[in-house]
Amino acid sequence: MNRNDILVAFCLVALPLTALTACSSSTEVDGLKVRDSDFQHYLCDDEKQFDVAYVSEENAVLKTSESLYRLVRIPSGSGAKYILDDHTSAVVNPVTLFTKGDDARLEVKGIIYKTCRIE
Repeated sequence: MNRNDILVAFCLVALPLTALTACSSSTEVDGLKVRDSDFQHYLCDDEKQFDVAYVSEENAVLKTSESLYRLVRIPSGSGAKYILDDHTSAVVNPVTLFTKGDDARLEVKGIIYKTCRIE
């Protein structure tokens, strides 16, 4: 039994149900805190994958195998468009996420994740 198994067992046995949220893992990106359970997993062509937590109507957190990014929603013709929250919307942005329903397309520093769908 590893350390995480022991922590989960402790949370389930020793604490009341209302305290379980204290045992859940969370991530913080530029001051934006997200529970790990809030992330949705996308699977794309070429076996690429990423996770996104939609924190609010205007903010999201993107998790790739390389890094975490805080994204902000900007106007889009159809669906939703998120870019890196670095105040560079007037120039080419290194991170762009397009979503519509369960489908997505992600561009990260020139790498394109296409035909992505929530798994």
